[in-house]
Amino acid sequence: STIMRNILILEVKSYYCKYFMHNSVNPASRMGATFTNYYNKLFLFGGLLSSEKSDLWMLEIRNKVYTWKKIKYSKDIAFNPRYGHTCVLFNNSLYIFGGNMNLKKIKYPLEDILIYNIKTNTMKIGSFKNDKYGYNPSRIYIPQRRNHIAQAIGWNMIVHGGIDISKEYLKENHGDVNEEEIRVNETEIKNMDIHGNVLNDFMALDLISFKWMNLSNIVYKIKGKKKHSINGIPRVYHSSCLVLSYENLLKGNKLNIYKKNTYVKDDPLENEEFEEKQKFEIKYEGIYIFGGLDDYLKDTNNLFILHCFRNPLVFFEPVIDGAPPSPRHLAVMNFNKILNFITIYGGKDLYNIYNDLFILDIMNFQWIKIELFGPESICGRMGHCGGIINEKLYIFGGCDENNKYPSAQVLCIELD
Repeated sequence: STIMRNILILEVKSYYCKYFMHNSVNPASRMGATFTNYYNKLFLFGGLLSSEKSDLWMLEIRNKVYTWKKIKYSKDIAFNPRYGHTCVLFNNSLYIFGGNMNLKKIKYPLEDILIYNIKTNTMKIGSFKNDKYGYNPSRIYIPQRRNHIAQAIGWNMIVHGGIDISKEYLKENHGDVNEEEIRVNETEIKNMDIHGNVLNDFMALDLISFKWMNLSNIVYKIKGKKKHSINGIPRVYHSSCLVLSYENLLKGNKLNIYKKNTYVKDDPLENEEFEEKQKFEIKYEGIYIFGGLDDYLKDTNNLFILHCFRNPLVFFEPVIDGAPPSPRHLAVMNFNKILNFITIYGGKDLYNIYNDLFILDIMNFQWIKIELFGPESICGRMGHCGGIINEKLYIFGGCDENNKYPSAQVLCIELD
């Protein structure tokens, strides 16, 4: 039963993990890449090794043996390799947004969108439709950014936070700010991570009409305060995952982020005495956001939820029992729809790089620290990527305690 399953989850304190052997050529280890699940196949794009990457790989797991396949896609125009980007799935296509590129040793956040069509094996740059005068009055400016978060709900890609580039800093170092001059200037900008603006906005891209819009109709309930605002919580290097009920998973691209979930009669945000004997396991559907650096570049361990399928949307911090993960950034966050919990793996703070695993039981809202065991020693890592297939969590890449790239093997953590 549902109740028994959650009781069993709370009793499990350790998970088995190991590196899987592969029978093919594998991609080089890297950090800042993305893993995207498409029908139980994981697509790896981009990342940073000695330089940024633009390669695309597919990982397929059969009979406990994984096989890498490098995708040689066709493209209609040249684009920048990148890391620190995001990738979402919509209509059999990967939508890759933003990220970072290094040109002439200068870190420069991006604002373009790459679209890889899995069916046709083609890559293109998304373009905005203009009117007859060559201008798109409906296009809202979205700051270039990297190390943000993004999730696709229905036909909308929701983006939050990240870091842009400070034009004041560039002007001090390069004179008048001109994008073309910046890109070819050979002077190295040191510590660019702290010379950008940590963003707090929620933006949405309509993946059908390809128009940006501000998600301004949000009620923020933070520390007991309730207000309408477009000013969210500033975060960079944070983590996120999308949590949907089984019914809404079936709706897929037809979901409307503002349409109330007809499967839940009583909204737990409006009814303080939420019925314990609910028919559904998920109290709050939407985007779950964890950790990251705030605008003071301080590590955080708050968990926020952008509660969707209601108008207005609600952004709040739930009460969670148990000891949470320590404050950190560059962790991996995934939702396991079969086991109905969220995993947080790895990440770093000012002094440590972690190899720990936490789960969040989203029915009882309780943090549980999991002990990992297996035949090999597991290094800590940050900036890695992770994907869920059935009851297993797959981890690839990242950077370890010695500021080196770990093995290019795939780490598998068995969650069942």
